Amino acid sequence: SVGGSQLDRAKGFGLHGIQVDGHDLFAVSEAAREAIGRARDGEGPSLIHVKLNRYYGHFEGDAVTYKAPDEVDKVKAEKDCLEIFKQRVLEAALLEPGDLEQIEAETKAKIAQCLANAKAGGLPTQADLLTDVYVNY
Repeated sequence: SVGGSQLDRAKGFGLHGIQVDGHDLFAVSEAAREAIGRARDGEGPSLIHVKLNRYYGHFEGDAVTYKAPDEVDKVKAEKDCLEIFKQRVLEAALLEPGDLEQIEAETKAKIAQCLANAKAGGLPTQADLLTDVYVNY
């Protein structure tokens, strides 16, 4: 398998290893819970190989020439992490559809407020350039 080499490496170091779908919050959370439990029980460290797709390049301005033109749209359609989350919490009756809509509306409002605050703030000065870069100056 694709993740086999990472899991084989973990095994080679005597580590417990697991591969999980990074688009599934609950799968990642469960894998982390198990790894933390193993460590707390004295069973040593674990490797969690989280497989997911990156929707953007490695840096601002990355032309992303290494992906097919429709790859990101296809992955988003098949494995949208927010849609997977919504489906799982609704199926488990952890939240009602109205709760999800309220959370989404509140989140969008907070993002809009943060963006407005950022745009209203002044640009950093040259004196700000090294602020909070080093532990000790």
